[in-house]
Amino acid sequence: MKPPGFKLLFCIFLASVYGHESYNQPIVEFYIVDDIQYVFFSQRVTWDEANMLCTTSNSRLAVLDNLDKAAAVAKAMSESNIVMEDAWLGGRRSSSGWVWLENSNITSKKHSIPIKSSVGDFPPWSQEPTRPSKECLAIDRRLHSHPNFVDLDCRLLRPYICEKKADDAMNSPVPSKWVQVQKNTYTLYHGRVTWTEAVTFCRSKGTRLAVIKDKNVINVLTNSMTKSRPDFESVWIGARFSYGQWTWLSTGSTLNPLSDSTGYPPWRFGKSEKNYGCLLLDRHLDNRTNFIELMCDRKRDFVCEEYPAEELEEWMNEPTQFSYGNSTFIIYPFDKTWDESRQYCYDRGSILAHIHDAQLANLMVAAMGDHPKAISHIWLGGLYHSNRSEWKWIHNNEIIPLNAEIDFPSWAHSIVEEDYDSEESLCLNLDRSDHTKAHFYGLECESKQPFACIINCEEPPAVRNGTWTCIDQNDVKACSLECKPGFLTMGYEKVYCGIHSGWYNTPNSLEFPLCLGTHNYLERMIRSLSQDLQKSTGYYLLLSHENDRVRRFSLEFTKRLLNIFPLSNHLKMGMTNLNVDPKYSILHNQNDSCEVMHFLDNLVDKNSRKESNMPERFENWSRSILKNSRDRIVIIAIIDYIASLYSQKTFDLLKSKGHYVVTMGLKNDWYGLLPTTTIGFDQRRNLYLFKEDELETINAGLTSVRTKNKLQYSMEVTTSKPITQKELISTETESITTSTTEISTSETLANSDTTDSNNNFETTEIETANEEEKSPETSTESEKKPPASDDIYRRIYMDRSKHKNAESKPQESLDNVEENTSSGDLEE
Repeated sequence: MKPPGFKLLFCIFLASVYGHESYNQPIVEFYIVDDIQYVFFSQRVTWDEANMLCTTSNSRLAVLDNLDKAAAVAKAMSESNIVMEDAWLGGRRSSSGWVWLENSNITSKKHSIPIKSSVGDFPPWSQEPTRPSKECLAIDRRLHSHPNFVDLDCRLLRPYICEKKADDAMNSPVPSKWVQVQKNTYTLYHGRVTWTEAVTFCRSKGTRLAVIKDKNVINVLTNSMTKSRPDFESVWIGARFSYGQWTWLSTGSTLNPLSDSTGYPPWRFGKSEKNYGCLLLDRHLDNRTNFIELMCDRKRDFVCEEYPAEELEEWMNEPTQFSYGNSTFIIYPFDKTWDESRQYCYDRGSILAHIHDAQLANLMVAAMGDHPKAISHIWLGGLYHSNRSEWKWIHNNEIIPLNAEIDFPSWAHSIVEEDYDSEESLCLNLDRSDHTKAHFYGLECESKQPFACIINCEEPPAVRNGTWTCIDQNDVKACSLECKPGFLTMGYEKVYCGIHSGWYNTPNSLEFPLCLGTHNYLERMIRSLSQDLQKSTGYYLLLSHENDRVRRFSLEFTKRLLNIFPLSNHLKMGMTNLNVDPKYSILHNQNDSCEVMHFLDNLVDKNSRKESNMPERFENWSRSILKNSRDRIVIIAIIDYIASLYSQKTFDLLKSKGHYVVTMGLKNDWYGLLPTTTIGFDQRRNLYLFKEDELETINAGLTSVRTKNKLQYSMEVTTSKPITQKELISTETESITTSTTEISTSETLANSDTTDSNNNFETTEIETANEEEKSPETSTESEKKPPASDDIYRRIYMDRSKHKNAESKPQESLDNVEENTSSGDLEE
């Protein structure tokens, strides 16, 4: 039996998404209790967005201010077709305590919500609502149909319940253009609406008002806004100023009020000027794209975003951190093995966390519980040595006490499993038992779970064959790497560290440099190119540099590249050379290495460049390469800082379409070259920086690279990874100390004999003698005989027989080369 006055009205609406199958389709159900209509929405949104959506539909988040209302809604939830483990209500914690919001915001008239249940068991709290960061009210059920009030983090995505008074349909705006960027689809709408109306409309279509966190997406959308007819001058996007900061409504994540070095967020004046309103993406003011703050009730066009499911709770994978003493601890909420966790910390300039007192253990457990995922287990930097029956911290080889009579550490009853196989490694796990207690025990290292890292800015990880020089600058430590004579620096040579940010090269970016001999340096470069070429139809070179030595290097490098990766019908090549005047371009359809090589030999004496009309030249190159890059290719750019500025927008568009970009230049130009690259082998940037006097060394080393037809060759490649837990256990105590304190000296030199029969490229061999690569004082046994690693190098080869057969067939010659620049360059 339904309670008196209870009448059920039920209907389901399925929203369609233009141009795609139905996606994230919302279900809406109506229930009437006495004179109040409750509307259940299946869409999972933040509390703020739920409050906004209810308000714009002429209703409000449900106010269940007595037990009868709460019981009726809980009963309706038990009969609903919507899975609602809990749903947002119109209650929130304010400075004065918990309150019901009568209207849409926290400053309106409100009624208090007691935090203690009365004699009638109202409010029906599941637990006392005093937990930090849990400031919004939801309703759940106990015993199937009885109400439970739950305090939750406002950023969680949950269904929501509105009190419906009237249902006024909104006039539908008109979709104008659909833009796909990777997994996301953006729809531009012509329809002058307020920001809140735009939010509601997008949700009715199973999408959201666009969340734009990437400069590439901004560039693509701006381009589409310009080409639409009629065009768009500005559109609403999904951010507004709320509770003291600019926030993306549908995710709860915040925007930086200052533009960073890349220009994101693109605030008009480099920073947010207004602390109110909603956000526009504008391309009209100042003739460039900006984020503009505007009053939310102004009417503008807007852009909706269809997004993949894995982005729904993106913020829940954000790490949480806290400080203790002079260190910062970061808890990462995603699952990795112990080795993977250790590598992840290392890649960010930190190490797996170690805990030496009960107070720190309690802080760690509290931080785990406060995370939105309520993390129960994490990896720490401890390892069990079965041959000695002892636990040790890996960062300093210190023994972890097992004495049950002391308060710390608080070991669980089973420190080591009874059925523990000594062949398997045990790594240290911290368990948050009973929600508040810390317990330590061993867990198989291959298990996957969250983990904690500790940031220490004392010095960066040691680099083999290199020396760090560090200085303190205010609250930041700046360190520069100097490689020993005879070694080349791979990557940018400077890193910085802040106690809260950890180590970085540029904001939100870290890649520790390496010191490699020419032999290993070139192997890594070729390996990275090979990896990208396996997934591409060919390569295209852009040459533009003001330095004479780099110009000569670029032509010689191109010839070496043709020897290492010969052309065929499966691997084609093209090039634009802006180092000569007039410039020339080779169409990206060349499949004969000999013809291209002969052409390049005749151009050596023409090597000169005039700086006139550079913007126009790059404009023509950009137009041509974008027009003729339908299939995935590898762009190899040997450019200077000025060229990087002219070509950055083009590189961004190429990368957004899945192309690879490899950039080379002088070290002084690193700041302009760094943003142009994609990620290559060993998760390192495809960026190669040289001093002028190193250019001849590189080309000389490449001269000794020859091809081997259909002959398998294993390349020894230096990787920047810490040694694994198995290697740590099998090493003597003295070796453990050295390896863990100088983590990067444990780099694994790897070789593999894996064959990829699906690729039609030739393998490459470097014949440079090892003794030329190492200075006498740094030659070690480990360099002479590196240990193996799984699948570190996949063979690349080209079928020469196919290439020879192709030579007898008609093919385009280099008559396609155009001496003068025109908008038709590179067009087939």
